[in-house]
Amino acid sequence: MGKAKMGIVINHSENIFLPQMIITKPEMEEKVEAFVKNGGTVIVTYRHAVKDADNNVPFGETLPVHYNALAGLTVEETESLQDYDAFPVVGSGVFEGVEGTGGIFRDMIQVQDAEVLFHYADAFYLEFAAVTRKQTGRGTLYYVGCGLEEKITKLLMEQVMRDWHFQMVPSEESLEIVTRGNEKQKVTMYINHNAKEVTYGDMTLAPFACKILEA
Repeated sequence: MGKAKMGIVINHSENIFLPQMIITKPEMEEKVEAFVKNGGTVIVTYRHAVKDADNNVPFGETLPVHYNALAGLTVEETESLQDYDAFPVVGSGVFEGVEGTGGIFRDMIQVQDAEVLFHYADAFYLEFAAVTRKQTGRGTLYYVGCGLEEKITKLLMEQVMRDWHFQMVPSEESLEIVTRGNEKQKVTMYINHNAKEVTYGDMTLAPFACKILEA
């Protein structure tokens, strides 16, 4: 039986997440670079581009393999941890004054020409960045080099949303609000992902309920 060959299509999006994409392929590398240069936003995380398509660690390469120039950084060392709150992180630039924690795994990031958003604040690791971003062409690549606590993750994603010019709608935790359509017709979907009743304005949604209304 023949094996189906699946193509990689990312040009129909404005933003993509590539969490822990350990395996790297030349085709994907080229498409990600073109995507960023043409105005897209890409978020990658620790354990990105570590092995080649044959699941081997490439010799003589620096992590993230073939993404150093696009990300504007190199990973000098990595550390695997068991705890969620294993080390402190401190914000820089737009996150100046923000403090939090990280854990699970981390990359020791040496910045080349990327902007540092967070860096490690524990002994021996002060020189290493934890989260960075770099603009290339009309787009941006974010590198999240460690597991982050929920508070910091939320702040980071809010900044990403601002960079994307997304309109954010405040709502209850785990209440998803999505608007779809065009100039002629739009609908808004209210999806309650909670096991409890939630209220939004004058609307009450039962646990796991969904309502679709004209926008």
